[in-house]
Amino acid sequence: MNTYAQIIEGPRTYFGFLNIQFQAGYMKICVSQGLRRPLKWQVDLRQISGLTNELYLGVKRLAFYVGKREYILFGTGTGVVEYLENNLVVRA
Repeated sequence: MNTYAQIIEGPRTYFGFLNIQFQAGYMKICVSQGLRRPLKWQVDLRQISGLTNELYLGVKRLAFYVGKREYILFGTGTGVVEYLENNLVVRA
């Protein structure tokens, strides 16, 4: 599933589209960068804290923390937020 996201860790921030897959208790995130190595994050769903679901400028978004890293996922298409909710809430 593809969606728009913001990932914040200290002074470093990533904005952009990414691919999300859920497998074996993990959320796997991958960002293709053309000829450069893809960016990858692996989130242990048991480590998620502060999960919120809200409207932001008219768009649904889910936000949560894993340690000091904040993940903000925006609903950018039909069923995106529902897919994320089902996988994050049920497994977290």
